[in-house]
Amino acid sequence: MSTTLWESLGGEKQLAKVVSDLVDAAVADPCVNYSRDGRYPLDAELLTRTKRGALQFLSQAMGGPLSSSGRSLQEIHGGMNISDAEFAAFVGHFQRALEKHGVSTSSLNW
Repeated sequence: MSTTLWESLGGEKQLAKVVSDLVDAAVADPCVNYSRDGRYPLDAELLTRTKRGALQFLSQAMGGPLSSSGRSLQEIHGGMNISDAEFAAFVGHFQRALEKHGVSTSSLNW
């Protein structure tokens, strides 16, 4: 029986923790510019939806059971003009969140 990447990284319970820490760290980091200079005001409801959507996206991408809204990352982030430095800062938070929760990043192709 083969294991999906989703399962090997801990499934929903583990990855929900990773996503929550990732989003919280990204929101707090001005290098990420999560609100795009205030164009996208952040509130608890938006952050909850964002975390759920990110978890669904990861599940779908990693062979898990959750399905995403169907919108591509290009559709969701189109027009936000995310710089390479902002993206790199976000990815760094993702990697640290994975490591914090004991999820091995060796199986990921960064």
